[in-house]
Amino acid sequence: MGEEKDYDLNHMVRMEAIFTQREANFTKRETLLKDRSAALEQLQIQLEQKKAELKKEFDDLVAKRANLIQEKEDLDKEKEEFRQSVEEHNKNQRDEKLQMQRERA
Repeated sequence: MGEEKDYDLNHMVRMEAIFTQREANFTKRETLLKDRSAALEQLQIQLEQKKAELKKEFDDLVAKRANLIQEKEDLDKEKEEFRQSVEEHNKNQRDEKLQMQRERA
């Protein structure tokens, strides 16, 4: 019976060592998981910030593009008005020149 007690005691000691080792492994893995989770959360925050920055940049570019289109339209309109004004001025000068030639003749 003394051997049986020794066997039971040795078995209990080995089981406790195994349990302690497994608990240490579990704690190590749990810590690793928490660290990875925190790193992923930080990465997600950074990605969201970058996404917001890119969206703002995109919106700014869209607004600038719209402004440039409007400016081009305004310039085209001014150019056409100027062209018509020059054309009208040239016509008036030709008419005046013809009128003066008629008056001389």
